[in-house]
Amino acid sequence: MLKRTVTSLIATSISSVLAVDIQTAPPPDGIVPFGINSELAPLIQDLVTTPIQAVRYQKIVESGNGFTFDFINSPVNLFNGKGGTFTLADDSDYPGGIGSGMASVVLVLAPCAMIQPHYQPRANEIGYLISGGPMRWATQFEAGGPLDYEFLQVGQALMLPKGSMHYGLVLGCDPTLVLAAFEYCGGPWIQLGPLRLLGLRRRGHCRL
Repeated sequence: MLKRTVTSLIATSISSVLAVDIQTAPPPDGIVPFGINSELAPLIQDLVTTPIQAVRYQKIVESGNGFTFDFINSPVNLFNGKGGTFTLADDSDYPGGIGSGMASVVLVLAPCAMIQPHYQPRANEIGYLISGGPMRWATQFEAGGPLDYEFLQVGQALMLPKGSMHYGLVLGCDPTLVLAAFEYCGGPWIQLGPLRLLGLRRRGHCRL
């Protein structure tokens, strides 16, 4: 009982200081957090089980969905937190990306927002600061190792190696726009650091 109480208190404290949090208010109407787009589910299932690339591309063209992804109006894969939004294009809602070996995310961050510590166990990541900032990123490449601090300004990109724990902080007073791209190796691609360390249930990991 005491262990559960302590764990709950720690988790509550962590959630209260993280600006971009997976435990958020209900999303806007029409937004389905981190789930398969029901309208595209039959097509996506068909594409996933189509082994020949040329045939898969033809099916995408014939479906009318094309290879363009709308990050602004995507009905799924959105974190709508206190510090901004996080929209992911992966095989749950982006037919054009299936079989490409890639996924991408757009983050719209509020001033002073913090992206909580996390890592990608199966993917290298590269993030590009489009506007706003500057940002400070901290990366730990090995467990128990020192932190590497990087300052990211508009027009600069940052490589975050597979398996490295990292977090980002917006230092400026303007909204910040970040585009990140990942390798696609299958399976859940993101682990949230505090939840992992505490052994807590992940309520919204991204399925890739």
